Amino acid sequence: MASIDKSKIGWEHYADYGEGFHDRLATHWPEPREQLHAGGWRMTKRIALELNLADSEGAEGKHYLDLCCGEGASAIQLAKEYNCKITGIDIVEKAINRAKEQAKADKVEHLVTFVACNAFQLPFADGSFDAIFGQDPDALSHQDRVHIFRECLRVLKPNGRFVFFHHWIPGLGFPEDEAKAIDAKNEELKFLAMNNCNADTYLKDMKTAGFVIDDAEDIGDLAAAHLRGVALSHYKKNGKIGDAWLQNNLDYIDRGRRFGLWCTAHKEGSSQGNVRTSSFNANEPPAYTTTSTVTAEELAQAQGRIRALEMQLRSVDERASSAVAVASTLSVIAGVVVVAAGIRLYLAR
Repeated sequence: MASIDKSKIGWEHYADYGEGFHDRLATHWPEPREQLHAGGWRMTKRIALELNLADSEGAEGKHYLDLCCGEGASAIQLAKEYNCKITGIDIVEKAINRAKEQAKADKVEHLVTFVACNAFQLPFADGSFDAIFGQDPDALSHQDRVHIFRECLRVLKPNGRFVFFHHWIPGLGFPEDEAKAIDAKNEELKFLAMNNCNADTYLKDMKTAGFVIDDAEDIGDLAAAHLRGVALSHYKKNGKIGDAWLQNNLDYIDRGRRFGLWCTAHKEGSSQGNVRTSSFNANEPPAYTTTSTVTAEELAQAQGRIRALEMQLRSVDERASSAVAVASTLSVIAGVVVVAAGIRLYLAR
């Protein structure tokens, strides 16, 4: 296999995930600005449960890596609440700078460190972390994600755990032809290097990198609720969705397809004692009434209203097409009448 320059790979994403990305994302995000991932604080709490952060003996002296940490709110909150040491990384330098400012304001600089870097080339020594977690870590959407998984494996300590979820990727058992169609649509929309971006390929790439999978879970209900919440925000502000990527995913959801993956894995040598013991239903509807400006009832009604609008627009298009056809026919008839009149005038002479 040809070697790959990990110092360069991944940067083609930067146009999409670079400066201003978090500002754009927050415009229509159902969860609070500091929680730019599906499920908001509720899913962050699940990460804490999964890693046993509430157990003082379990978290004491350990070091955690927050993969694609964004503006750092989760790492800061977890450090404050559980007194644990966390390093957050993100490719967006502006987000990292904001995270550093917030950590200073919250007086947790002794616990939390933030580093701007590319996930394909983590600037840490082998075996630096006890566990890695990620909440919608978009770096993994890159088609060469196996190299990110290898980097994660490298910086984990023996028995180290990797816990993450990604809500917007085609889920477990997604029909292969439809998953490829979504890849093609992403390429059409200029989302580069996102081929084979689905839950089944994620698991395959993790195993190839050397991880042992402990748990792979469907989070389709959570993903659908979140994406419909984003659609509702678009609808409220613009009267339409206006986002081809979002609309494409919602079309599949409306056909019964499920998106998203929750995954826990470990570096070889882990015992069963490190595998999740907490019970948590990721598909329980998130409490948007307390964490966002839209209610659960609005979420339930959003798709129907959006579809009704689309049907109205299609009806208008059909009527317009019919009107054009009638006008064209009348134009032809008028032309025939003019020609006939001309012939009659000629014969009358």
